Amino acid sequence: RYVAHDLGVRLGRIAVTVSVDLAGDPILATRARMAVSCETLDGSDPQAVVERAKRSCMATNSLRRGIPVAIEAGPSATGSPSQ
Repeated sequence: RYVAHDLGVRLGRIAVTVSVDLAGDPILATRARMAVSCETLDGSDPQAVVERAKRSCMATNSLRRGIPVAIEAGPSATGSPSQ
């Protein structure tokens, strides 16, 4: 919706489906796919919105480039630090 707003396009229904292929030991994501379906309120073709969103999507851009991942111990269920 942010991209559509920037383009001055009013959207109605939007649906995004994400599927991920997993493989290996330890298991890793080997491929991800997003399917986007949306409708414009004026009936125009939403393809320009989808194409622009593909270029500016934070999640897909971050995954494509790779990001550092930190795993830190948090408090246990009792509120004490994990041991």
